[in-house]
Amino acid sequence: MDERMKKAIELFSEDDFDGAIEIFEEYLQQDPKNAGILNNIGTSYFKKGDLNKAIEYYMKGIYADPKVKQLYKNLADVYIESNDMMSAIGVLQDAVAFMPDENYLRFALAQVYIMDSRLDIAIDELDKVLESDHDDLAARYELARLYFELGVYGSAIENYELVLEKITDNADLFFNTGCAYEASGDVDKAMSNFLKAVNVNETYYPAYKKLGLCFMARGENEDAKEYFEDYLQFDLPEEEKESINRVIARLN
Repeated sequence: MDERMKKAIELFSEDDFDGAIEIFEEYLQQDPKNAGILNNIGTSYFKKGDLNKAIEYYMKGIYADPKVKQLYKNLADVYIESNDMMSAIGVLQDAVAFMPDENYLRFALAQVYIMDSRLDIAIDELDKVLESDHDDLAARYELARLYFELGVYGSAIENYELVLEKITDNADLFFNTGCAYEASGDVDKAMSNFLKAVNVNETYYPAYKKLGLCFMARGENEDAKEYFEDYLQFDLPEEEKESINRVIARLN
């Protein structure tokens, strides 16, 4: 990478997008069909809020090299920023049709479907990603999250557990798995996962509240109080503190 390109990237990182564009345009004059440079210019315009210019350059990049998958994702992001979900979906649908084996694009399409509340179609796309790559943990996690949102707790648990086979140190993952077990009525497994969330990250305060509620559901009031009191040590809204204190008072 030469010094001018380093300077352009430095300006971009410093939010001097006009300065970065000026240098990127110099390179573009030498190589007008350089998809990477067109992408950089499009992203610079996107960052400075000029969405029409961003679209223009991302489109030029796609015409220059239609196999650069990042360009489709970036173009879709501009449409999302413009609240034009139909165009975002259309861009990614075209990209997936052109490059059906690119799970990156199919996953991006699923995420836009989720944003647009088309959860069933999003699940179909995620299933296709996992048919191609059973170990795609991002797709597996999103699928678990969607099943939970839809109330299909068994499928949510199944997918969360598959992710946990590969990732064993993520408090969010343990917490969400615990919530799925809790919703399914399995309090013991819910508690196990909430405890793991706390063990991984002792400052993960939502798990303390969940543990308090689980112990309370089992009639183990002293343990419930302990976890509620631990929960109160965190920086909570006053309304939440008052609510928890009322619960503790009922347990005494």
